[in-house]
Amino acid sequence: MASPYNNEAGFSQCECDSEALATLIECMQQPMVLADGEGKVLAVNSPAAELLGDQSETFAGEFWHTWLAAPYRSRYASMFSSQYGRQVPLQHGPWEVLLRRVDGIELPVNLSLSFIQGLLPLFVIGLHDLSGHRDEIKRLSTLAATDYLTGLANRRTFTETLERQWQQCVDKYKPISTLIIDADHFKQFNDQHGHLMGDECLKLMAKTIAAALPSPQCLAARFGGEEFALVLPGFNSAMAWVVAEQIAEAIRSLDFVKLGLSREVCVSVSQGIATEINGQYRTAEAMLSAADTALYRAKSDGRDRIKLSA
Repeated sequence: MASPYNNEAGFSQCECDSEALATLIECMQQPMVLADGEGKVLAVNSPAAELLGDQSETFAGEFWHTWLAAPYRSRYASMFSSQYGRQVPLQHGPWEVLLRRVDGIELPVNLSLSFIQGLLPLFVIGLHDLSGHRDEIKRLSTLAATDYLTGLANRRTFTETLERQWQQCVDKYKPISTLIIDADHFKQFNDQHGHLMGDECLKLMAKTIAAALPSPQCLAARFGGEEFALVLPGFNSAMAWVVAEQIAEAIRSLDFVKLGLSREVCVSVSQGIATEINGQYRTAEAMLSAADTALYRAKSDGRDRIKLSA
């Protein structure tokens, strides 16, 4: 008598089950993998093969968890080796793991594991690439932290960075300086040349200020209107003064001819500096306020100059 598990073509019912599932997952748009009870790959659909970086046939017979980066690889190997005798089937919803492509690139993916009841245990592994989502989140985070006009950090980012760098410098007994920069007579520039040209001027100033940053730990931000601000961790007042002088000279030398203005057009800035060292200020906000006061002293004393906080 023929086995009840054989069809007319001589294939076991198990083979028919796996072939039917393989055909089914090939129709799916989501990357999916079919594996046996030990985790050995029986089929990989086209989206999964594209995600992995090779033809579907390449992966047949491999243990699918070998595609994962450590420690996920060993975790799944252990899970599969200990699944026999479990009362609850081995399966789970989306878990974030790192998938290693054939070319060695690691991708963040959500991985789900579904147990299929049958004569032999089968598993369907669903994959969802998260790298695009992470890139989009990174792009949106950058936009949220950046001033739309100048490309510098915005005021919120400046405040957060100042607080963080302040605490780090205070904890390590290092100086930290902040510098506020204001374009002189900028309303007159706008009135004479127009607000669109004023925006172009601010962009040039921002580029110049960013180029003057002395280290990657320093930050330049648009503080508001025609005001800019710098965080200079590790810089005492003398060092901050040198940075301010470099900025003042570079801005005086800006060439507006490329914007269609006369060669005689020029701008200058007034600057205020405050430095925390040896407990001079109780908070980062107090230091910033002192720099702002120094800036207004520079403006009231005739502009185009630098003042240190008292």
